Amino acid sequence: MSNEELLRLAKQATDKEDWPTAVPYYRTLAERGDSGGQSVMGYFYSRGIVVPKDEKQSVFWYRKAAEQGNVKAQAKSGTAYMEGRGGLSVDLSRAKELLTKAAAQDDPDAQGSLGFMYETGQGAPRDYSKALELYRKAADQKSAYAEFRLGIMYQLGRGVPLDYAIAAQWYRKASDEGYIAARTPLNKPRSCACLSI
Repeated sequence: MSNEELLRLAKQATDKEDWPTAVPYYRTLAERGDSGGQSVMGYFYSRGIVVPKDEKQSVFWYRKAAEQGNVKAQAKSGTAYMEGRGGLSVDLSRAKELLTKAAAQDDPDAQGSLGFMYETGQGAPRDYSKALELYRKAADQKSAYAEFRLGIMYQLGRGVPLDYAIAAQWYRKASDEGYIAARTPLNKPRSCACLSI
């Protein structure tokens, strides 16, 4: 069966949320070197969809797809290097490289993670302006994580004037999108321990 036919069948099963049917198609695509199939298998292993939840397998497939330029996989692999997940050692240089590639292609997850590197000075020179720029780009794409980080920037006055009202607006947006950590600062905007980073 051709890759095109496998992909068609995989998408049909995905549209029906028929994961037991979809996974074998995506696995075959992944094993044949298809970066989309590899990225999807990384996702399935990260969530335990039909396959066992396995962070090492997730990172394995994301890295294979990232090597082929798959943007989502570059973002996921960059984060894995940043946090040392899936059996990888922390490698902030490699993380920054992958996240920069994906962020340049407007991936909101990569923009948020790269923004964090610039905000905290971990793996990148501390640069609040660059962090704000990346967070705003990601927030424009409804990234709850980036909205949360923007709340922190305004609450602490990092690169912007300290403004609790604007901070609360960003926290509320993140909270409305399901980012649970954003709810704590809404309740205690001046003393949240989560802002110490």
